[in-house]
Amino acid sequence: ATGLYSESNDNVENKYLQIPKLHMAGENDALVAVDSTKKLCEEGGNGKFILHEQGHLFPTRSARVKEIMDFLQLSLSDSNC
Repeated sequence: ATGLYSESNDNVENKYLQIPKLHMAGENDALVAVDSTKKLCEEGGNGKFILHEQGHLFPTRSARVKEIMDFLQLSLSDSNC
Protein backbone atom coordinates (compact mmCIF):
# COMPACT_ATOMS: atom_id res chain seq x y z
CA ALA A 1 0.00 0.00 0.00
CA THR A 2 1.18 3.48 -0.73
CA GLY A 3 -0.05 4.99 2.49
CA LEU A 4 -2.33 7.32 0.55
CA TYR A 5 -5.85 7.22 1.91
CA SER A 6 -8.70 7.26 -0.56
CA GLU A 7 -12.41 7.54 0.14
CA SER A 8 -12.82 4.49 -2.14
CA ASN A 9 -11.37 2.47 0.76
CA ASP A 10 -14.67 3.03 2.59
CA ASN A 11 -16.46 -0.10 1.49
CA VAL A 12 -18.26 -2.78 3.45
CA GLU A 13 -15.58 -5.44 2.94
CA ASN A 14 -12.83 -3.33 4.56
CA LYS A 15 -14.90 -2.67 7.64
CA TYR A 16 -15.11 -6.37 8.56
CA LEU A 17 -11.64 -7.70 7.76
CA GLN A 18 -9.53 -8.34 10.84
CA ILE A 19 -6.21 -9.04 9.14
CA PRO A 20 -3.21 -7.88 11.18
CA LYS A 21 -1.38 -5.09 9.37
CA LEU A 22 1.43 -2.73 10.18
CA HIS A 23 1.71 0.82 8.90
CA MET A 24 4.76 2.99 9.45
CA ALA A 25 5.14 6.71 8.89
CA GLY A 26 8.11 9.00 9.21
CA GLU A 27 7.79 12.37 10.92
CA ASN A 28 10.04 13.82 8.21
CA ASP A 29 8.33 12.13 5.25
CA ALA A 30 7.97 14.65 2.42
CA LEU A 31 6.07 12.19 0.17
CA VAL A 32 3.20 10.83 2.29
CA ALA A 33 1.50 12.72 5.10
CA VAL A 34 1.49 11.03 8.51
CA ASP A 35 -2.26 11.65 8.86
CA SER A 36 -2.93 9.84 5.59
CA THR A 37 -1.00 6.76 6.69
CA LYS A 38 -2.66 6.82 10.10
CA LYS A 39 -6.14 6.99 8.56
CA LEU A 40 -5.31 4.12 6.20
CA CYS A 41 -4.18 2.08 9.21
CA GLU A 42 -7.49 2.70 10.96
CA GLU A 43 -9.52 1.44 7.99
CA GLY A 44 -10.25 -2.29 7.97
CA GLY A 45 -8.16 -4.98 9.52
CA ASN A 46 -6.36 -5.04 12.81
CA GLY A 47 -3.91 -2.19 12.26
CA LYS A 48 -0.87 -1.15 14.25
CA PHE A 49 0.68 2.24 13.55
CA ILE A 50 4.33 3.10 14.16
CA LEU A 51 5.53 6.67 13.89
CA HIS A 52 9.29 6.97 13.52
CA GLU A 53 11.65 9.93 13.49
CA GLN A 54 12.95 9.44 9.95
CA GLY A 55 11.54 10.16 6.50
CA HIS A 56 10.03 8.05 3.72
CA LEU A 57 11.96 4.88 4.46
CA PHE A 58 11.88 1.66 6.43
CA PRO A 59 12.96 2.52 10.01
CA THR A 60 16.30 1.05 11.02
CA ARG A 61 16.74 2.21 14.59
CA SER A 62 16.77 -0.70 17.02
CA ALA A 63 13.69 0.37 19.01
CA ARG A 64 11.57 0.54 15.84
CA VAL A 65 12.97 -2.71 14.46
CA LYS A 66 12.02 -4.38 17.76
CA GLU A 67 8.44 -3.05 17.41
CA ILE A 68 8.28 -4.49 13.90
CA MET A 69 9.66 -7.85 15.01
CA ASP A 70 7.24 -7.98 17.97
CA PHE A 71 4.32 -7.25 15.63
CA LEU A 72 5.41 -10.01 13.24
CA GLN A 73 5.93 -12.51 16.03
CA LEU A 74 2.53 -11.77 17.58
CA SER A 75 0.76 -11.82 14.21
CA LEU A 76 2.33 -15.10 13.17
CA SER A 77 1.63 -16.75 16.52
CA ASP A 78 -2.03 -15.69 16.31
CA SER A 79 -2.47 -17.02 12.77
CA ASN A 80 -3.38 -20.48 11.61
CA CYS A 81 -0.34 -20.79 9.33
